[in-house]
Amino acid sequence: MNTFEHIPAEQQEWHIASLVVQGLPKDLDRLQATLNNLANASVAACDGEKGKIIVIVEADNAKALANTTDQIRITEHVLDAHLVYHQIADKNTLDDVIDDTEISLPTDLLE
Repeated sequence: MNTFEHIPAEQQEWHIASLVVQGLPKDLDRLQATLNNLANASVAACDGEKGKIIVIVEADNAKALANTTDQIRITEHVLDAHLVYHQIADKNTLDDVIDDTEISLPTDLLE
């Protein structure tokens, strides 16, 4: 069964975002555990000295992405959270293999 069959084909999108979350270094272990327990979120990296955590959020619509982002911002021990990347992908193409051998850069960028 397709989990997304209730969504019209033109709305079958997948949102992928990353946030930089700032906390105090002394709270990072507890904060990472809390963030990893949020639905749709996972900690990708952490800088314990600077108190920064990279969190990946995935959702099937913009509202769910915004809700998770808001939940991160109000999580205990979060001082600040900034969205640094957001991509919207068509769910029907997520498993497609990309042939990157045909990708070329303009030569003036290589100089």
